[in-house]
Amino acid sequence: MAALGVEGKTPYELYSAVEGRLPPRSDIPLPGEPATPQWAASVGFGQRMASADQTCREVVYQTGVVLVAERLDEFEQEHAAALQRLQEQWQQLEAQAASYRQETASL
Repeated sequence: MAALGVEGKTPYELYSAVEGRLPPRSDIPLPGEPATPQWAASVGFGQRMASADQTCREVVYQTGVVLVAERLDEFEQEHAAALQRLQEQWQQLEAQAASYRQETASL
């Protein structure tokens, strides 16, 4: 990140850095309009930040995936009942959401 002139390390700090580079509203095109140079520069900066962030975190992320994978079976066995309850609750939420969609479709 430092190579891009940003000291941020947390996702919030990086988001704030990108947000801080947004141009004035008058330079942000509406959908279908051509990009202004200011908007293009802002988007390019955001893309470079995202790429740099991914590069910086990739090794730690992959290490974490390996460590979690090694413990996943044991975790699932130890927490089977709680995981089952969560699955049931999630299905109830999905059913409730579907019901709300049906109720509001005719509004």
